[in-house]
Amino acid sequence: DSKTGEWRIVIDGKIESKLKLAKNEIAAEEAKQLWIGRDQCCGDRFGTITVDEAMVFDVALGEEELTEIYTNGIDGALAVNNRGKLTVSWGKVKVQ
Repeated sequence: DSKTGEWRIVIDGKIESKLKLAKNEIAAEEAKQLWIGRDQCCGDRFGTITVDEAMVFDVALGEEELTEIYTNGIDGALAVNNRGKLTVSWGKVKVQ
């Protein structure tokens, strides 16, 4: 979260690590590199890691949102629920 400076590492749906960093705004309009598993300190160092999924959001996610993504996957979490929406309601009225 660039507003609070809190970074979280989530493994299998659980927050495993929290870290406070500088509160620098990240402008989505600016092209910037994003490195996962790299440290710029002391020369470019790379971790020996395997990342099977990585997601970057433009807002900080809460515990409930993280759990939903872990449980349902990103497609399930972003799926649109059309129940009670205008198109469904109009379709029912039109059929009657």
